[in-house]
Amino acid sequence: MTADTVPQRLIEQARKLGDAPALHEKRDGTWRAISWKEYGDLVRRASKALIALGCPPGSTVSILGFNRL
Repeated sequence: MTADTVPQRLIEQARKLGDAPALHEKRDGTWRAISWKEYGDLVRRASKALIALGCPPGSTVSILGFNRL
């Protein structure tokens, strides 16, 4: 049985909701919608970057940063 994790749930939502807006980002004074697909792609890229830095899949990490996309 696989673990039920926040990233897995996010990727599942991205698969289900595709082009529907997941969140909005203000850029150059204008709000722009970020789709669930785009959001899921960003999560996958971040995951691959952590693996490339030496974090094995399934390991626990903590990311301290501003609340942003």
